[in-house]
Amino acid sequence: MNKPWCSWFVGLFLSVVAGVVAVCGAEQAAVVVAVQVRGKVEVQHGAADATETVTDGRQLAAADTVTTGKDSSVILVMENGTTVSLRENSRLKITVALQAPAATDAPAAKSSGPEAQESGTSNTNFELAFGEMLARVRKLNPSSKFEVQTPVSVAAVRGTVFEVSYRADQTGPAQYRLSTASGLVHVTPRGGELIKVAAGEQAEFAARVKGKRVRIQPVKHTKIAPQKLAQLEKESADTERSGAGALAKRAAAPDAAPNAKAAPRPDDKAKEVAPEKPKETPSPARETRKDAAPDNSKAANPPVEKKKKSADGMPKKSE
Repeated sequence: MNKPWCSWFVGLFLSVVAGVVAVCGAEQAAVVVAVQVRGKVEVQHGAADATETVTDGRQLAAADTVTTGKDSSVILVMENGTTVSLRENSRLKITVALQAPAATDAPAAKSSGPEAQESGTSNTNFELAFGEMLARVRKLNPSSKFEVQTPVSVAAVRGTVFEVSYRADQTGPAQYRLSTASGLVHVTPRGGELIKVAAGEQAEFAARVKGKRVRIQPVKHTKIAPQKLAQLEKESADTERSGAGALAKRAAAPDAAPNAKAAPRPDDKAKEVAPEKPKETPSPARETRKDAAPDNSKAANPPVEKKKKSADGMPKKSE
């Protein structure tokens, strides 16, 4: 009785694994580019203790942890156009960064509003250990996923602009706040129920964290102040422009090398020297001929003419 059941279970398990491999096989590790680096920004690779300084154009990937110091910030740009602005005194880990290109037979992505839809599929997951971040997520395809985790919550989005703030306090409860500028965010406190935070709304709560144990206090679901909302919209627009510029540079980078090779300096010099030689060489030659011609003509022509006259005159006299 157990053998048929075991064989069925093994077959089901293998089929699920094969399906997961088939789906995930199309996704590849995505590159995350750091732009607009200000102040002290460092990165740790995996479990390494050593840190490296992050500069503009630095490429990051999954398992990298980015930390910003006081009065410091950085914008992280994903391949699908999503941007994340990490503010001062924050630490963010890139746990998952996968991107798959759009299928050749897939219809063109439709967009309604200022945000365009991503062309392929993506899977992105961040862990905000502490600090603040502002994300402008591209409209995702149905099979894509974007999540931001903190020690006390999980936020999932489909395409929106939102801010996450998490500040831990050793003497008191940690403070969590999520503000949505546009779109919709699903927030699930650890051990709690899902909360839908729509555009213009925010959810905040305090939480006591002891090791892996998290105790969530009552959640406050309120409206965002107009000034705060305007500030989020302006900052998200700035990050969008920075992200678009970074993607444009990355797209143009492969074309820069062939152009440079196609026009090497030796060819340019040859082209420049070739037309200059006929212009420069004839001018001094003509000047020297003009200067030498009068002397040669005066010195050589008269004797020739006199000899011819004398030669012509002598035979006439002899005859």
